[in-house]
Amino acid sequence: LQDTPNSQETGAFKAVSTLGVADKGARSFKILGSMTWGYTIDKNGSVTISGPRLATSAEQASSIGVLRRDSPSWNISQ
Repeated sequence: LQDTPNSQETGAFKAVSTLGVADKGARSFKILGSMTWGYTIDKNGSVTISGPRLATSAEQASSIGVLRRDSPSWNISQ
């Protein structure tokens, strides 16, 4: 993953990326793990990167919830 934030506005971005193996034919996704990453931009336009790091159990659970919500016909497992 790569991002090159650039803004004159302050703000923050945080993401949890869940990695796994997809089988389109079987409509299944086997989760291997998740990582959390992001950045903040201060009033001077300076960017502070956070992560990547292993996602916490709660962060991963939230990410898996999004996958299941957005792909209800898929079998998503850990």
